Amino acid sequence: MTNVHGFNDLEQREDNKSSVPDNLVDSFTSVFCPRFTYRSISFASIVLYVFLFFSLWFVSWASGIRYYCILYYLGALHPPALMHFQLHRLVLPTFYHADFMHLMNNVISTFFLCFSIEHYLGVKRFIILYLGSSVCGYLLSAAALPKTFTVGASGAIMGMFGYYIIYIFFGLRQMDNRSYLILASMIFINLLLILSSPSGNFFAHLGGVISGAIISLIQADERSDLNVWKRWAKVAVIAYPAVCIAWFLYHRVEY
Repeated sequence: MTNVHGFNDLEQREDNKSSVPDNLVDSFTSVFCPRFTYRSISFASIVLYVFLFFSLWFVSWASGIRYYCILYYLGALHPPALMHFQLHRLVLPTFYHADFMHLMNNVISTFFLCFSIEHYLGVKRFIILYLGSSVCGYLLSAAALPKTFTVGASGAIMGMFGYYIIYIFFGLRQMDNRSYLILASMIFINLLLILSSPSGNFFAHLGGVISGAIISLIQADERSDLNVWKRWAKVAVIAYPAVCIAWFLYHRVEY
């Protein structure tokens, strides 16, 4: 009997050890990003952002071609090009970044915000929210700033804030104090960078928040008290791009 108890105690200690993170990365993610997983769109996005940034900087350095020229030819948002139906410029800029600080802000924001949302929504709905917010952010940017060159995933990141606005306001998701603290920290950091950076695109960020809220409301589970709001959101899905396109065309006529 003694041997059996000793074996059980040893087994229990092994179980306890298995629940403890094995390394520093696991320790960090278990505290700040419990839903972190390498097999996710969020992690793939981070890898892609970093890879493209350093690859394009290397190409720029090796070839002598200016970095921003490379971004332009690879599809950065340049509103006049939209008049030639280069609609890929509403999607591809999501994956490019202007400089290292821009990259790091979006990588950090993706890490702290996106894994949890992707886990909750599932891959398909998360992709719709992420890319939809980015595209709509660029639409508003093109309409409000028709001569501005723009890149970055900021519209998509701000769409995550739009998601949280809806889910917290309507009580669609329970969050602990740690999650609220992380969310508040990300809001503070992004606002600080937007206000302190002269190159920050306010309209792309604003469009991301608005469209993220609209998409999140449409994707939310059916609930009687949401029916009216969901109907308005479906109207907004049509009205938002229509207003942006009309505003953009107005600027084109004006200039």
